[in-house]
Amino acid sequence: MADFDPQKDEKQDDAAADLIREQVQHGDKHLERGAVDEALLCYEKALILCREADGRAHRAHVHNKIGVAQATNGRWDLALEQYNRALLIWQEIGGLEGEAASYFNIGIVHANTGRVQEALEAYLSALSGSEELGDRAGQAETHSRIGELFWEDGRREMALEHYKQALAITQEAGQKQWQATLLFQIGRIYQGMNRDEDAVASYMAALPLLDEARDWAGLSDTMFNIAMILYNMGGAQEAAVMLRQVQEFDRLCEHPHSDKHKIALAQIEHEMSSNSQSQSSSNNGV
Repeated sequence: MADFDPQKDEKQDDAAADLIREQVQHGDKHLERGAVDEALLCYEKALILCREADGRAHRAHVHNKIGVAQATNGRWDLALEQYNRALLIWQEIGGLEGEAASYFNIGIVHANTGRVQEALEAYLSALSGSEELGDRAGQAETHSRIGELFWEDGRREMALEHYKQALAITQEAGQKQWQATLLFQIGRIYQGMNRDEDAVASYMAALPLLDEARDWAGLSDTMFNIAMILYNMGGAQEAAVMLRQVQEFDRLCEHPHSDKHKIALAQIEHEMSSNSQSQSSSNNGV
């Protein structure tokens, strides 16, 4: 979910707001290149300016930025503290968009620290805000996060429900790459539920979207999963054909799991060869 960026606080003059935004932009640039400590220095300077100018909306925005920087370094407790400060300000001034963004970020912290129920509550609050605002992108992203939360907690039916809601929104918006990601996740859930035909259908729907985006790693992962399902359904020949295609995509993107894919193909080819030799021996014996 995109962070809310206040353009102007009613208690600040334009000059003060410009100085704050300048420090925030410097911090963002540092954060983009991984210089978290330098980013934090800029955000702290912006926070001081906010306090001097009594700019509450900007102050909430900067607290959120500091939270993002702390989360980048895995300092979850410090990130949570900043997100909660931002949330309190948004609630005081009636900034629903910023409130929804804060709840979303709080949900991410709880999810990453294993606090499933707290994460769910925060995400649901974010979702409520996004629905009230009519923010369809925010709704899709939050549904996706809730789906991920349920998936990791083993609640597959609930995960499936939220991923499907996210998918419907991305289809409305024509966001093809995001659709492909969601279709892959839905396929994984079906696969985990042993609903192989549904899994293959979801993976197959993702393939043309991944191909259009030239997402070689995504194509490799998706086709590998299809191949494994086909193999388990008795389609060793079809699986081998697909795994050879997987290796082509692995070469294009230097896939980190290429060795795993090679081993799977080698095992299937060895099994096919052994079965063929056994069949030939049986026929000769007859």
